[in-house]
Amino acid sequence: MKINYLKLDNFRNYDSAELYWDEQVNLLHGRNAQGKSNLLEAVCYLGIATSFRGAPDPELIRWGEDYFFLAGKVTREDGSRIDLTAAANRRKQRRWRVDGEARTRLSDVVGLLHTVIFAPEDIGLVKEGPDARRRFLNQQLSQLDQEYCRLLISYNRVLRQRNALLKQWEPGREAENGFEEQLATWDEQMIELGSAVALRRQQTVKQLSELASQLHRGLSKGEELALSYENSFSPHEELADLDQCRQAFRSELARVARSEQQRGLSLVGPHRDELAITIDGRPARSFGSQGQQRTAALSLKLAELELARSLRGEYPVLLLDDVLSELDEQRRQEIMRLAVGKTQTFITAVDGDLPPLSCRRWRVEAGRVSREN
Repeated sequence: MKINYLKLDNFRNYDSAELYWDEQVNLLHGRNAQGKSNLLEAVCYLGIATSFRGAPDPELIRWGEDYFFLAGKVTREDGSRIDLTAAANRRKQRRWRVDGEARTRLSDVVGLLHTVIFAPEDIGLVKEGPDARRRFLNQQLSQLDQEYCRLLISYNRVLRQRNALLKQWEPGREAENGFEEQLATWDEQMIELGSAVALRRQQTVKQLSELASQLHRGLSKGEELALSYENSFSPHEELADLDQCRQAFRSELARVARSEQQRGLSLVGPHRDELAITIDGRPARSFGSQGQQRTAALSLKLAELELARSLRGEYPVLLLDDVLSELDEQRRQEIMRLAVGKTQTFITAVDGDLPPLSCRRWRVEAGRVSREN
């Protein structure tokens, strides 16, 4: 998969730019805070429909402007082409088009341009709490599987409605105000959607663990990385199928019913699940050094590339945002061997610390991009 063309209007510090990318490796360099990462953010936005930094859409709009606009031309491995456009304004209105036709559902957009990004803050995949790891799984799976994206969006909608109902709970008046009947309706929808989400995550983590473990041995000189999916309704058991998921989910909801009503919050479901990461059998978050945590995060990202290749028959676009400077020489060489050159790759680097690559080079300065010979 390749992105051949990118247009930006009023995006971050860019007023307007049109860029025709090399199909192999693009090195974006310049001083700090010139807009290198913003270009990767624009590419990534066309793939996942959000900022990889977690910024809301209004923050992506150039100062003093009312909207941003992005356009990209994508070529698939089979030669087919996709034209994507995205726009958003300060009133949080968004517009998407695919090959000129309007799209209103995110599940019809996410993953058409499949990207994998690795940035310095991705050490948070290992170092931070479970939210970061759930976000990683959701972004990865949504790009790989449109049905997962639809399930996740529906699950989050049901979760919001169920939480709103739990906040209205009044002790002793459940039957009188119809609380129990309404809650039972939301429970069934939550169980059905949540079980499907959890099972897909569990299956993907199993595949990802095998790939990440193999990659990690090479990056770490033999340390053993392992991943496991711990769902909140049966954390120590691998669930075999949807029926078993539904049964375990329903049983746990019944067990925590009173606690949920008292707290006004849903305590069970994929929104509470965890991706457990261990190095040599010990939790990487608690016992791993910063170097070990960074290597584990890098292994996850590289495994994401390989999993996409095995499932979709093509590699995603790889975005490396100022990460080579964070790695020692051995890991630099390993990432060059394992990833760069397999697929279209974008690398950002600060002047004075450029990797020795034969590639197309772009100088970025104050929201202006110029191609170098």
